[in-house]
Amino acid sequence: MPKESRSYPRIPEGFTVQYRISGEFTQTWHSARSVNISASGIRLLAEPFVEKGDELEIQLNLPGLRNPLVLMGRVVWEKAIDDWVECGIEFLEMSADQRMQIDALVEFMRQHGRSTQPPATS
Repeated sequence: MPKESRSYPRIPEGFTVQYRISGEFTQTWHSARSVNISASGIRLLAEPFVEKGDELEIQLNLPGLRNPLVLMGRVVWEKAIDDWVECGIEFLEMSADQRMQIDALVEFMRQHGRSTQPPATS
């Protein structure tokens, strides 16, 4: 099996994510659960209407952040699992500050473990 190479470290971390199809502002937000995250993307367990190619508006309620990060992402793969869909989301158009916040969380969790909460930031 070929070794997978990633540009950014990824951690298995579960937290609540809100999402909706991009541009559909009247659509309600849906809840999902993260499976893992890196500064380039996130794997979610979501409701089954998410499909490959969809662009999503995503609110990440990350541990240690007072306010959710609001990001755009594209579904790059999806796989049905029972009544859910597991999907890989590639982040789009991230600011340097947003990428830094996710990178800092990933690095903190890698060093201190999942049970430790990172210090609160903006």
